[in-house]
Amino acid sequence: MTNFAQFFILPFYDFHLDKDVGLFPIYLQQYFDETTIFKVGQNEHKSTEKRGIKIRDFCTNKAIYDNKNVAMSVKYQLSCVKPAVKTIKTENITHVMLFHLSYFTMALVLYLKTFLPKVKIYLKLDMACADATSAINGVQNSFIKRIIYRHVIRNVNLLSAEVTDVVNSLKSNKIFSKVQLVPNGFDDLNLPNSSDKLIKEKTIITVGRLGTYQKNTELLLDILTKIDLKDWKVKLIGQIENEEQNFQEKMDTFYEAHPDLKEKISFTGAIYDKEELSRLYESSQTLMFTSRFEGFALVFLEAAFHGLYIMTTEVGAAKDITQNGQLGFIADKSKEQEQDLEVITEQFKEKLQNIIDGKFDAISAGAEQRKFVIENFSMSNIVSRDFFKEWSKA
Repeated sequence: MTNFAQFFILPFYDFHLDKDVGLFPIYLQQYFDETTIFKVGQNEHKSTEKRGIKIRDFCTNKAIYDNKNVAMSVKYQLSCVKPAVKTIKTENITHVMLFHLSYFTMALVLYLKTFLPKVKIYLKLDMACADATSAINGVQNSFIKRIIYRHVIRNVNLLSAEVTDVVNSLKSNKIFSKVQLVPNGFDDLNLPNSSDKLIKEKTIITVGRLGTYQKNTELLLDILTKIDLKDWKVKLIGQIENEEQNFQEKMDTFYEAHPDLKEKISFTGAIYDKEELSRLYESSQTLMFTSRFEGFALVFLEAAFHGLYIMTTEVGAAKDITQNGQLGFIADKSKEQEQDLEVITEQFKEKLQNIIDGKFDAISAGAEQRKFVIENFSMSNIVSRDFFKEWSKA
């Protein structure tokens, strides 16, 4: 009997089940007798089962999760190891899936391979390019990190990263030579009702946590002030940041400085209803994305599936999704940690204005993007790869 368990120690919410955290167990369950996501029981989560997989607490952690405090983060992560080990033993887990090269992951991998060597481990790195660079620098410059990473990676049965540039960067060091490219995928067995002939309105959208340093929403707004939107609308979809900064104040200041844009640029707030979000994607022509860095941004998949033309900085999976910019627009000098804001602004401005003025057919380009993603990024195809079949064997 084969039992699959994914251990997820970050704060866990319902929306995680529609992202890679939920989709990989859902699609991998075909190889196992039982499939469970084990989470830390400190967040309200009413679901106990979804599409054949169980969702259960494996510990109630009294330590505080705080990714801004290194000491607290390490304490939190390590306190999750013992309950995870106990769960693996008592539930007779045969296959374990983990996320991130974290203290929790490294400690659990080393324990399992020492005391429970038959347990097979899949580590999904979920890395941005900057994370890969940091990992490579770590093993090159620190003897201790080199020893730890070597032992951890050696004892993982399947190792993957989501983005081609990340995989290539990791493979430059022999410690990570076994890493496989496994992109995130869209939920092809649970698609919203959608026609190949999508009816598009004159709408530009962005989706994400608005106002965070990562998403760089300020740059997006600055670009919009430099173009003539004419009869086009812009919708910013997502939760408005209030931890890193009070972004609501910046929005108010923006509208005060540009009252003429108040009817054209709107903030919808977070949209959790999948059908409502799908309708917004479906009716829009262009995704505008100005992030400073990303891993594999699922918004790219969602936008591409709904036939949006993608305009983005060179972050995360932008090149993978757009075939190196052939199917979408990637601004020059916009690579992570090397961004030239003046160049990015000018290029976005020119491309957006061409779309608005009808000089570039974003609808036809979006249709080609949609076709490419459907053919190459379905979860069913991703988990059917030979190395998943091999890893899942008893």
